[in-house]
Amino acid sequence: MNVGEKIRLYKERLAFKDYQEFGRAVGISGNWINETSKKSEIKQVNDLGYLVKLCGFLGITIDEFLKDDKIETDESIESNIIDVNSEDIGILINNMVVLLGREDVKIDGMLMSDKSKEICIDSLNVVKTLVKQHL
Repeated sequence: MNVGEKIRLYKERLAFKDYQEFGRAVGISGNWINETSKKSEIKQVNDLGYLVKLCGFLGITIDEFLKDDKIETDESIESNIIDVNSEDIGILINNMVVLLGREDVKIDGMLMSDKSKEICIDSLNVVKTLVKQHL
């Protein structure tokens, strides 16, 4: 898997609707993320500082990002998903939906059932839709 494919996969895994939203969450240019998602090799990446920041957001090292042939699990990014410093409620809702997609989700120390997770995800999607309709 090349650099661009990994970036596209992380964007999808984190349920960002576009690269601009992904960039805002990471704290870098969405245009840079979009352009980098089209690159196949690290030598084509034009700002390694942004790559460092992206990897920090994902909770992985640049070495892990470049060497791994695949992205193993969502757990590799779990620690940073919930800590997104964002004023965009849409991004926070997307992050919560991603977390609810994991198998071992807990609330107040109790493991959530699949049905409970499904209800929460549906509720979050309804909230996001209602908020968008009233912007």
